[in-house]
Amino acid sequence: MGNKLYNFFASLNKFRRSSFLSIIILIVIFLLVKALDQAYTLLVDMIERDATSLILCYIIISVFALVISHYPIYIYYAKDINDSKDENYWYAHIWLGFYKIFTFNKKPKSAITTNQNYEQDYMAKFFRYSLGLCIFSIWTYYIYKTYEPKLLFAFGSVDIFWGINFLLYGTPFLILLYMLPKKQRIEKENKTYRENNNENTDNYNKFYTRGVIIFYVITILSVILLLITAYGTSFNFTSYILLQLLTLSLALTYIYFRLFRSKLYDFASVFLIRKIEVNFNYVVFFFIIALLILGLLIYSNIAVAYGYKIVNAMVILFGYLYIIYYGLACILKYLFVIQAMKHQSEAFKKGEIDEDIYKKHSGIEESKISRIIPLEDQEQFVKCGRRRTTYYLVIMIIIIGTSMIWRESSVHALDTQSANPRTDNDVVKMETYRNELQQRIKDDKPLIFVASHGGALKANIWTMKVLNHIQKKTNGAFLDQTASFSGASGGMMGLSMYAVLSGQFPKNVQNRFDLIEKRIDTVASEDYASRDISYTLGWDFIRKATGFKEISQHKDRAYYSMVAYQNLLEGKKQKEHRMLTNESFQSYWKKNIYDLNGYFPALLVNTSKTNGRRGVFSSVRYNQTERDLFLNADNLAQLEPITLENNEEKRAIVSFYQAVSCTNRFPGFSPAAKIKGYGHFIDAGAIDNSGLLTSLDWYDYLKNSDDAIIEPETNVIFVEIINGKSNYIKYILERFQEKINTDFLQFDEDEQGNLSAVISAGANLDKNPDYFSDLIKRLEKRGRKLDETMMDSIKIANNSKKYRVKHIPIYLPRVITIDDVEGFIGGKVMGIIDNNEKLKIRDSLIGFIREKNNEIFERTENLENKFEWDTYEPTLARHLSKSTLNYYDKILERDSLIKLRVAELKTQLGIKE
Repeated sequence: MGNKLYNFFASLNKFRRSSFLSIIILIVIFLLVKALDQAYTLLVDMIERDATSLILCYIIISVFALVISHYPIYIYYAKDINDSKDENYWYAHIWLGFYKIFTFNKKPKSAITTNQNYEQDYMAKFFRYSLGLCIFSIWTYYIYKTYEPKLLFAFGSVDIFWGINFLLYGTPFLILLYMLPKKQRIEKENKTYRENNNENTDNYNKFYTRGVIIFYVITILSVILLLITAYGTSFNFTSYILLQLLTLSLALTYIYFRLFRSKLYDFASVFLIRKIEVNFNYVVFFFIIALLILGLLIYSNIAVAYGYKIVNAMVILFGYLYIIYYGLACILKYLFVIQAMKHQSEAFKKGEIDEDIYKKHSGIEESKISRIIPLEDQEQFVKCGRRRTTYYLVIMIIIIGTSMIWRESSVHALDTQSANPRTDNDVVKMETYRNELQQRIKDDKPLIFVASHGGALKANIWTMKVLNHIQKKTNGAFLDQTASFSGASGGMMGLSMYAVLSGQFPKNVQNRFDLIEKRIDTVASEDYASRDISYTLGWDFIRKATGFKEISQHKDRAYYSMVAYQNLLEGKKQKEHRMLTNESFQSYWKKNIYDLNGYFPALLVNTSKTNGRRGVFSSVRYNQTERDLFLNADNLAQLEPITLENNEEKRAIVSFYQAVSCTNRFPGFSPAAKIKGYGHFIDAGAIDNSGLLTSLDWYDYLKNSDDAIIEPETNVIFVEIINGKSNYIKYILERFQEKINTDFLQFDEDEQGNLSAVISAGANLDKNPDYFSDLIKRLEKRGRKLDETMMDSIKIANNSKKYRVKHIPIYLPRVITIDDVEGFIGGKVMGIIDNNEKLKIRDSLIGFIREKNNEIFERTENLENKFEWDTYEPTLARHLSKSTLNYYDKILERDSLIKLRVAELKTQLGIKE
């Protein structure tokens, strides 16, 4: 037992030493799939409307599985990890006249001159082959997590699927574990088969013939399943089954290919496929796939700049990972194989290698032997290779060192124009804005401040749909009484874009809200994730690393995303309009939005400066003497200094869409925006992910400035548009605590290490929004009440001095689980309800959650057929599926909480049902 355990760990160590790069890339893939919620929406979208991307995804995954399990063998043999350096001949093929391809073939026993006792380690081989299976296991997990909310709807519980998933994960590994020893036994029994037939020849032939035939059968089955899944299904339970079966089928195809590739020519060969038996052709196949993927990635970068159709972001992401791994693997292979060839060259000089036997075992046709570097030239080839390696390493060190010292900073700089601040009258000034508001809040009409939380495209589209829904239900009265729009990240994008759409379809347009709704759906259907990933790992990265900005005038990914938004919002053709309007933020808002509607809420675009200050673009121009209007903030719509150009005063201005883009700069996905003379700005959510802070600044100004318009009796309403899952969980917990009449929810906290505790606290974007939201609730609680509710004259007098405030949060309802809730609070819910039933609080909470989930299911899906799905809950993504848009629409029309909030607003606006 002890010896077996030792051999197991020895094999594991050999595997680790040869496969470290493959292990790293697998960990990266798993973390990306597990950490990025938007990956789930990408799969749903491929199922619904992008069959081509789904097919490409599976092709790349299948080849990737082969690549990451193939290249470690070169390190394994060349590094002499298993005393195997003299077991193989090494060949350097010159392909296409310049490209070197390295292969190896096993030496005949008679050619092995050393006395080392080499035995193939089949357990290490099992681990290496398992690398490819790991990709399929990760994809199986990814499919399950994508479909998990719908499986919960269909079956009420997903517990049974955990067991099924482990079966799907484990079956390929068990088959491989069974087939490898069997192949080893057959090979041992027939080790002299090629020289002499023996009594085991029939078993040998039968084993390999059967294996090759099974490979072809499973391959054909996989192709059929792929086509049916891509073109014959929609988003339903059937597609889930097909995806899992397809992944399992491809995993089995991978196993049989790895086991029987070397026999494809000899047993049941098929034209073209059989040629991959030859090691040279096998390696060339990987190279050709790499070139095709590289071509796809180059096209994707061009498509971003010129508005062409682009494939799903998952294809692009896997494409980049393939290219990165393939490039690194080729470099490592080269470094190690050069050493093995040096050893081989020395052995040839000593007369230990027969050149005729060497050529005979190359595995290629005699007519193509000439492309192999002869043994007598390999010493010079190795020397030249080592010189080149040293040269390339020095160049790389210089480039890396230079890029660390000199950093390209102009790639993400915003374009600024010059304007005369004295003659630039095409803006709305604070006095005009205040006077307009003052007229609108007469007769107890409300003054509304709208704030919207961040959350990528999910928040963007939810915000626009909520605004349009309320506008439609109030016949436009809602925005007539709104003072300002303020938000963060995706929420601010949604507010800004709805402002643009209100200018495209102003008050005099018939059916304007229906037209706006169609335009919102058009914006939501665009694939922004593919654009961002293409440029993040492509042209933007290359330009920043090399300084190519100086010879390339193309903009960055944030710019081209805004170009796509501009064209979709304004109904322009993508291919014909590739530049943003250069009109200033304040001027564009006035001419294209405010003037066309006679009035429009102030647009307050937030961003975060890297030194901790805020940045605010205010569409209303205010005096520079009022620098404290927005606390700890730069006034980015009125940049300073004012300079003299040709005896004329000038100031720099930022265009409308580039200003809006500053709010949506989530680190990693979007670059920090650079404004010359002001610094770098990132996503607004870094300081306040709700927009409430700026709303409170604006409210305070209108309430306490010298020309204040808010009086104690003014009906002030803060409308908070919320899309986050954690915010909804918090709301559900508050309702649950009200139901069981408790102020405190007891729980057994999960243990956290110091580092994870710090990371959790730092990464939480709800700290400030929760504070500001609670502050407004407190202002409402302590604020002015209706006089008729009071009898005491002193209380009435005190009440008259208080300011009237109301808070109306609008949540995006979500299906949640007890795991979501306990993850939010940080532990397992404990305690007993203090009543006659003595029910556990956790059990009662599970029942409460199920009740709320069932309400959502009733409003979003067909309960008569739980295996066909119309909707999919939005994820934190820059890509939405058609079913997600259906989810938004059904929630807005049918959800009781949304109906309650709309009814509240209609009451405040004086609109009768």
